[in-house]
Parts: sequence; C-alpha cells; structure tokens
Amino acid sequence: MKKFIQILIGIVLIVLIFTWVDFDEVKSSLRTFKYEYLLYSFLVITADRILMAYKWKLLLKTKQIKLSLFEATKIYYIANFLGLFLPSTVGTDIVRTYYTSKKGASKTNIISVIIVERIIGFLCLFIFAITGLVVLINITSNLNYNSTKLLLALLTFTTIIIIAFLASLNSRVVNTIVNFLSSKKNKKFWSKFAPAIIELITSYNSHKEYKFVLLIFSVLTFLEIFLSVCWAYLIALGLNAHIDFIYFIAFLPLVILLGRMPVSFDGFGLKEGMFVYFLTRTGISSAMAFNIGFLNHLITIVGILPGGIFYLFNRDLKEIKSTGKQYVKYPVI
Repeated sequence: MKKFIQILIGIVLIVLIFTWVDFDEVKSSLRTFKYEYLLYSFLVITADRILMAYKWKLLLKTKQIKLSLFEATKIYYIANFLGLFLPSTVGTDIVRTYYTSKKGASKTNIISVIIVERIIGFLCLFIFAITGLVVLINITSNLNYNSTKLLLALLTFTTIIIIAFLASLNSRVVNTIVNFLSSKKNKKFWSKFAPAIIELITSYNSHKEYKFVLLIFSVLTFLEIFLSVCWAYLIALGLNAHIDFIYFIAFLPLVILLGRMPVSFDGFGLKEGMFVYFLTRTGISSAMAFNIGFLNHLITIVGILPGGIFYLFNRDLKEIKSTGKQYVKYPVI
C-alpha cells in the first residue's frame, strides 16, 4: 500500500512539473539526444557499483568478514535492485545483511559496518556539496537562490555529523552509554533491547582501531560521489546542454541527499524537480533541465537492473523479510 502511495505521489509530482515545463520542448530536446552518451553513463555507473562494493568489502574485512569482490558486487546489485521495492535505504541494508550473513557472518557485525558506511557516506556528501558551493560562489554571481544560506546550513549539518561521529567512537562516551544500558537490563522495556544494542555499540566502536581503513574508505566515497556527478554531466553533454561541470559538483550532492527522502517511488518527480530548480538557474530551459534529470534518473535505474538477474538465481524474499524483522532488535536504526 505504501509503495502504491509513493508511486501516486511520484505521478502527481511529475504532472506538477509539467505545469512549469513545455512538454513539446521536452520531446524536441529528446530527439536531439546523442544516445551513445547513455552507454558512457552506464559504464560509469557500473564502475560506481563496483567501487561501492569494494568499499563495503574493505569495512567488512575489519570484522573478519571475507567476501570476494564479485560476491560483494553481486550482493550490492541485488540490494539496490530490491531496494526499489523495499522501504527506503533500510530495505537495501536488510538485503545486504541477509546475503552476507549467509556467509556465516554475525548480523550484529554487518549492521555495525553498515552504520559506519552510512555515517561516512553522509559526511562525505555534505563536504562534497560544501566544496562545490564554495567554488561556485567564487566563480559566479548569477545564481537566483541564496547560496550563502545553503552553505551555512550544510556547514551546520556537517559539523553536527562530525561531532556525533567522533563522540560515537570515544571510549568514555561509549562506556557511559553501555553502563547506562547495562543498568537497565532488568527493566521491563529495556530488557528486550539492551543486550542487542550493547553488542551493536561494542561492534561499532571497534572501528576506531582501523583509522587507516576509514580514511581509505572516505577517499573512495568522495570518488564515488564524483562518479555520480560524471554520469549526470555526460547526460547533459548528450543533450547538448552547455553547463559548466562545477554546477553539477555543487548541486548534485543535494539531489542525491534529498532524493533519498521516502516521498515518492525511488524519488520520481522529486529528483526531476530539483534538476529543474537548480539547472534553470544556469540559464538553460526548464525542458532541458527536466530531460537531464529524467534521463539521469532513468540510466541510474538501468544501471542496477543487473541486480534483478542476480536475484533470479538467489530468490530468498521470505528469508530477507525475516531478517528485516530482526532489525526490530535495534530500535536505534
């Protein structure tokens, strides 16, 4: 029922966008598209998926969870594919937890790895956006939205995430939380959750012993975000849109971030609307901006379809749902 509502919202958002966009111009712009750029974009997306799997493999290794790059890539593809039909990003995490645990790994360790991955991912996304905006503010003055306010908001969120992340790896903070939860083990409500949460916190906190791995992971995350900028830019080139690459560096992290909000099915309508909002500020038409956003969204979905093929040989939806129910043990997620 929830997915139906999200699909309905996506349709409504697309219809609303077409009240601002000339549909005839949209069709005319698509006719001139150089379709070889879809292939270029697909190749970049494929490299991006392999990179994401490799990054995840690095973190899993800190927990003595060993996967080959092919296994990690296959699991990532299946998770992203099923994530289209499961609730928000948590759905993909449940799928990854299930398939990795089949290799004999502890679900608690897998979940702690995913939490670290998510925190660093968000942090890198904010930093990337801040850097892009700073450069953009310095080279142009024709933006119609308030870049300074947006920059301050991003700096605030980034500071909060950094402080929270450092605090979560601080032994004193962790010991205080663990001691508090331990004292509540006999309480009626906490008795159900406390042991599992303590185990998860302990597993998560051990990542502080692998600072070099976290540094490498962060660098690769910046590269991953850069690749997402590249394939969006390739789409723009295919449509003969004359937009500086720096604009994509500045606004695309915001599209990625806001597009994860569980408003519509896979962010349809929401992402396209943001492309129209940001790119029309560069002087291109709303129809051209919509086409860049729509084709970028479309090729992103095409890029994860191999996950459907992998899933055909690994049909375990009932077991995946069972794994999802076990997430109830961790109310903090």
